[in-house]
Amino acid sequence: MKAKLTAFTIAFLVVSSLFIAFAQTVDTTKIIPLEKPEEVLVEVITCKEITQKIDSKILQYKTDEPSHSVTFQMLYLKVNATTKKAAVLGYDVSKLELNLIELEGLISDFDKNFKDFIDKYEVIKKYACDVKDDENYAKSYIDTKRALGTVKNTAYDIYELYQDEIRENILGLEMVENGK
Repeated sequence: MKAKLTAFTIAFLVVSSLFIAFAQTVDTTKIIPLEKPEEVLVEVITCKEITQKIDSKILQYKTDEPSHSVTFQMLYLKVNATTKKAAVLGYDVSKLELNLIELEGLISDFDKNFKDFIDKYEVIKKYACDVKDDENYAKSYIDTKRALGTVKNTAYDIYELYQDEIRENILGLEMVENGK
């Protein structure tokens, strides 16, 4: 038991002394914990690597965003066309028209939220290399994560609106009587 405790203490001292040594020699790096929180080891990442990773993520999101926007716009156009065709055929489309207004609002919210997310991601780069400003880096990182969550929630709201309301309203279309 004493041997295990001694070995653990020695290992801890070695790791902590290496950590202190690296912290003193590298002045433009940020120390980021590894992916698994249960690990005690840390990975030293240079400022250039951090900004490159942020730039690549921003590029990835900007590349993926048009596909989502196009999908949502195509959904709007298809539902709009279906609504107009059903109105011409004499169906009551009042619920679908309300759904179209709500869908249009959600699509514009998605675009606005996505732009806000990218703007917040760009702010992270400003604080990424400033070791003295870790607090602002952490705050902007958390803000960016929240903004991404908002984007995902808005996309899910669009999906949910289509699945729960628009589809049901299309399937439940009823003919309008001629006298009314």
